[in-house]
Amino acid sequence: MATVFGRRLATALVKNNKLNDAISVSIKIRCDIHILRKSSKFYRNDSSTRCFSVAATQPLMKSAEVASETVTISFEYSDGEVVDVDAELGQDLLSVCQEHDIELEGACGGELACATCHVVLDQDTYDDMPEKSEDEEDMLDMAMDLTDTSRLGCQCKVTNSFAGIKVKLPDDGF
Repeated sequence: MATVFGRRLATALVKNNKLNDAISVSIKIRCDIHILRKSSKFYRNDSSTRCFSVAATQPLMKSAEVASETVTISFEYSDGEVVDVDAELGQDLLSVCQEHDIELEGACGGELACATCHVVLDQDTYDDMPEKSEDEEDMLDMAMDLTDTSRLGCQCKVTNSFAGIKVKLPDDGF
C-alpha cells in the first residue's frame, strides 16, 4: 500500500509540476519513502526504502506554460440533473468530479481502497477501457446499484474517446 501511494504521489507531483531540483518528499505510511528528483526520475534513497521509479513524460515547466487538451463530459446525477464539464486528458474521473464540485466522494483519495467513486459508463466507453483489475473488481463488489458497466472513477483515465460521453452517478444511499 505504501509503495502504491508513493508512486501515485510522485506521479501527481510530476504531473502538476510541483517539484524543484532539490525537493525531497517523505511519506509516513508503514515506512518512510523518500522521493528524490534527479534527471526527471525518482529513485531509492537508502536500503530501508522500497524502490520504485517514476519518469516525467515531459520536462518540468511552470503550470501556466502547460496547455492541456480537454474533452467535454456530462455527469448525470440519480435525480436526472446533468452537469457538463471540461476534463483534461489523463485525469481520472474522480479528480475531474472533485475539481468541478460534482458530488462523487472518493473517501480513500483515489487509492483503490473503497467504492465511493463508483460510476456507470455507457457500453461503448466501457468496452474501450482497459479491463478492471482484481482490486477494482473487489472494491466494486461493495458498491450500491452495481451494473455491468460500473467502474471506479479513480481508475477511469480521461481519453479522447470520452468526448461527449455521459457518466451516471449512482445514488449513494444518503
